[in-house]
Amino acid sequence: MFMRSIIGLRGLKNTLNYGANRVRYLSPVPAGSRLRARVGVLEAEDVAPDALRVTYKVTIEIEGGQRPACVADVIGQHYR
Repeated sequence: MFMRSIIGLRGLKNTLNYGANRVRYLSPVPAGSRLRARVGVLEAEDVAPDALRVTYKVTIEIEGGQRPACVADVIGQHYR
């Protein structure tokens, strides 16, 4: 739900979590912490049948933290 609320894609039939290329956990997240995420598109490609595979650069930060909690290249496949 975290990613879906950030990306905000509309008009899709379905989205598949296709995987991740690289995931780094840089800081522990204390219980009750407030988080925010920055998402950017690294790559997008059309794939059959009628889908779009997108690689996102995701950085999850802890409010008041010195380092990100997680940095990942996440892949989603969106079906039109």
